[in-house]
Amino acid sequence: MNIDDYLLKPFNFSSFVKSVSKVSDALANKSISIQNNIAITHYNLGLVYLHTGKSKLARRSFEEALKLAPRSTAARLELANALQAEGTPENAIPVYEKVLESSPDSPPVLANLASAYNTTGRFDKAIQCYKRLLTLQGNSAETLFMLGNAYRSAEDLEAAEAAYRSALQINPNLSGVLNNLGLTLFDQGLYKDAENCFNRSLEIEPRQSDAYINLAKCLQEQRKLTAAREILERALDFHREKPEIHWDLSLILLKLGQFEEGWR
Repeated sequence: MNIDDYLLKPFNFSSFVKSVSKVSDALANKSISIQNNIAITHYNLGLVYLHTGKSKLARRSFEEALKLAPRSTAARLELANALQAEGTPENAIPVYEKVLESSPDSPPVLANLASAYNTTGRFDKAIQCYKRLLTLQGNSAETLFMLGNAYRSAEDLEAAEAAYRSALQINPNLSGVLNNLGLTLFDQGLYKDAENCFNRSLEIEPRQSDAYINLAKCLQEQRKLTAAREILERALDFHREKPEIHWDLSLILLKLGQFEEGWR
């Protein structure tokens, strides 16, 4: 058939439309596939950045992933995590809240949102999240510890004490919980009970500098200056670089009348 015969051949418009439609669908599907693959690449790259401490680059990668896949809950959650890691929890909160709309019972989202609330001083909301976590997961020493910290930040010392004690019922060997329980008892004027907590914390973790400092302050409140001095001298064996330990020890030495040592 020559070119004239081809051009003069009756044109089947219906067949042409079907052919174009098939090509169009194929191209659209290929475009979506490519788009999804690029979104996944941005997402995976963001995870690498996030886990290597490059939170700003991670944030940008997750933002790019969301431009291509705006319904991706995973990318949105990691974007919030990147914002949190970047030191902007106030920006992370609305992103976590958006994720929570589609995943209201997600423990990782609730835990991270609670942390962001606590960091920004929204203690009531943090407490609600931790309580929700306990409802979903049952009693967890870690969640009870964080709940206690939120109560303590909100200056509800009795509730903080109860949460810490509940955590210790699950695991009595948590040095951080014992230390924070000691601080809570100290703030209530229960110095002997606080002293016992700090001592127990140091039995579990002898290198914990905060427990030494807190124990020394507790002993000072009970007028046990010599014992406080001994505790801080023990602390220096592990943490000679800590200026707070040197400062507190100097003050105790001055109180004990040991001026030459205290002014060194």
